[in-house]
Amino acid sequence: MPLLTACVTTKTVYVVPEIVWPVFPKPSDEDVGYNDETGKVEMSLEYYEKQKNFKIDYKATQEAYELTKQLYEGVRSDADN
Repeated sequence: MPLLTACVTTKTVYVVPEIVWPVFPKPSDEDVGYNDETGKVEMSLEYYEKQKNFKIDYKATQEAYELTKQLYEGVRSDADN
């Protein structure tokens, strides 16, 4: 009886989850200004809050990205073994 050899091709599917990164808040002329008397750049409290919220959102998105990356890398390495 002759031996039969079958080829099995594996198809790797990469899933790229959609990640929406926060957009840095663009200041207006009223938000940021230079004080000639003190020689300092000053910003409004409202713009400071926007920057603070951006930083919080950015860190949260970065952490979610890292966790998702670890999850998918774990799935890929498990499939390789």
